[in-house]
Amino acid sequence: MPKIFAEIEMSPVCYVEEVALWVAFGRIPMPVYSGDDYENEARSDPEFFLESGDPVEFSSTGYLKTELQAAGVDIDYDRYVAAKVGVIGRPADEYRAYWSEQFSKLHDPAKFSAEKNAEFEQFKLEWEARVNKDVEEAKWAEAQEAPLHPVLDRARASVFQALSRGTLQGYGWAYSKDFPEESQPNEPGFFVKIHPSEWTLRGIDWQRCTLTTGPTRVFHFIQVVTDDMLAVFERPDVPPVPTSGNMYGHVFIVDDGTNSSGPSHPAKRTRGRPGKADGMAKVMIQNMFRDRVRDGQTAEKAEALVQEAIGLVARAFDEKVSRSTIQEWFKPLRSNMPKNLPEIHASK
Repeated sequence: MPKIFAEIEMSPVCYVEEVALWVAFGRIPMPVYSGDDYENEARSDPEFFLESGDPVEFSSTGYLKTELQAAGVDIDYDRYVAAKVGVIGRPADEYRAYWSEQFSKLHDPAKFSAEKNAEFEQFKLEWEARVNKDVEEAKWAEAQEAPLHPVLDRARASVFQALSRGTLQGYGWAYSKDFPEESQPNEPGFFVKIHPSEWTLRGIDWQRCTLTTGPTRVFHFIQVVTDDMLAVFERPDVPPVPTSGNMYGHVFIVDDGTNSSGPSHPAKRTRGRPGKADGMAKVMIQNMFRDRVRDGQTAEKAEALVQEAIGLVARAFDEKVSRSTIQEWFKPLRSNMPKNLPEIHASK
């Protein structure tokens, strides 16, 4: 089967670590949405990220298979992904410490009978065994990642230089408690531009996307505008692979020497149910309905578009898709990063 590529739209904003992943491996920052209106990019939506206190998960499954293969790492990828998901993308030791803390908060023996305490201890033993198994698998997965660390570190260094020199503008969330002089009453925090002079390598936590500039002054959820990222890092720092092929509508088919320019009969389906025409239905729907979804439809018109798309997939691909699937496909890529943000020197 030939390789087929379709154009996609990137998230309008991305975390600082995602910039490094783009530079190192060519990983594309994909959109993450909040709410049901398909308008707010979760990375820059306080109502979404303040609930968890952590950046929106963008690498909970670890490295992509192609990234591992490019570094010469040949492993059971399904096991690798399961290991990363088992600890919710956290470092193994951090995950173990998290559950140790949770167990200390869950149960106070002084408040329960001996029978209840015995039941809890049994539950705790069973859960700890599960946690230990997850941690063991996570440590295995982390060991497989070692060859990729130098590649990512070099990319991080390039991103740091761009941020600290001012060629790439970073934005951070400032909690009002950390920036009392600049904050407004009764607001949890606000986005600000980070001045180039504030960047230090020792102050960056890449995975959490934070920058510490003082004892209590920390920028959180650090991100950049994706267009700005591409203006500075137009191409990933990976060897290009010359490829020839042809565009057919919205898809690019790689010429592997076997492609025919003439019409062909569809191949018979193999046993098992393919997923939505191997992704082609999603691409078709997003391309055909993009402008209409973005026109600001009323709820009634939006529902009509969903039903129209469901019918189109059924006719074109003989596939049945759910309403929620179409809604996921309809999510437009918009940033709600505020304009004209203030610039704060956090060390002041």
